[in-house]
Amino acid sequence: MHEADARVLLLKVPRSRDDVPLQVGQRRPLERGAAGKVILAYRGERGASYDEIRRRGFEHTLGEVNTSIASVAAAVCCGRTVLGSVCISAPATSPAARELEAAAPAVMAAAQWISSALTNARLPSPVRHAAATWHP
Repeated sequence: MHEADARVLLLKVPRSRDDVPLQVGQRRPLERGAAGKVILAYRGERGASYDEIRRRGFEHTLGEVNTSIASVAAAVCCGRTVLGSVCISAPATSPAARELEAAAPAVMAAAQWISSALTNARLPSPVRHAAATWHP
């Protein structure tokens, strides 16, 4: 999810080994990493790189936020409002990192499923609050 100019990790499913060094509640800049860049793209950020993200429907990055992490992400929306993104990450040096871009269709499908569920739930429009302090 995003809060102002940052994104916040809400859920992490750790792997048994080769885990990535991210913590729930951790804030990261939107302009670096796949998860933040898709949020910016779907919020309407201008530029060729954001146009390309919108055309593809996902972003794949290697070492942008942390040199040891590779990731692929797709936006989660409720109607026309961007709420956040679905992202999978792997250690940049692991064999899984080379396969992340191939996982993009599954990441986009998960983001679309979540977006559809939120949109069809007829949730009230998001209300802007001060930065959240609670994270599960």
